Amino acid sequence: MFTQAYEQMKDIDAGILRPSQPPGAEPHLSFEVYFKGEDVVGMGGPYRQFFSDVSQELQMVSQEAAQSAEGRAEDDQGQVEGEQDGAGRRAR
Repeated sequence: MFTQAYEQMKDIDAGILRPSQPPGAEPHLSFEVYFKGEDVVGMGGPYRQFFSDVSQELQMVSQEAAQSAEGRAEDDQGQVEGEQDGAGRRAR
């Protein structure tokens, strides 16, 4: 979802996404969100859901990257411990 949103919004002037807050009790939405094939009442629900979904997606990507980095570090450590010197002895 993040990539889809980025592709749709990357060429928009950032100033458009920072409108002045409306007077009264009206919600302040920087842009409108429509989920195709879903009937949602009101504008706040899809807007909040969009940020919830994007946040979850970014957290998953961040966790996967951290786990991948940990795995690479363990692999590198295993290779260093398992290497042998020129005389056939294990390097320490």
